[in-house]
Amino acid sequence: MGVHFQTKNQQIGWIEFWEEPDNLLSESLLRTLLQTLRTARQQPLRLLVLTARHQPTFSLGVHFPPPATATLPDYQKLLQLFHKVIRALLEMPMPTATIIQGAIAGGAIALALATDFRFLLGDPPPPITWT
Repeated sequence: MGVHFQTKNQQIGWIEFWEEPDNLLSESLLRTLLQTLRTARQQPLRLLVLTARHQPTFSLGVHFPPPATATLPDYQKLLQLFHKVIRALLEMPMPTATIIQGAIAGGAIALALATDFRFLLGDPPPPITWT
């Protein structure tokens, strides 16, 4: 799991995330992503880009623990964290974009829709699936 933040030409911020398998948005990844967004917010950027490292999957959404090991408060806590990430993206002071290379589904679509611009790269373009 990881989130990498870098700036290019001190104007464009790049946030790249990865999680095995399928770049699922786990609790730990969401926490790190939220902190990274807070850090990026403080930078004098002209654009912030969100992308995933591994293809052929951008992300298959939020990783919910199996019902046998989780309680309703566990799910609520995870959804609240996911909503904080979405709000942080929506409230960024600079334009935001998502570069999507690979399949995208579920909550990852909401994550991409929270940015101002979305770019689908690939030939053919990656599939988009609501689950």
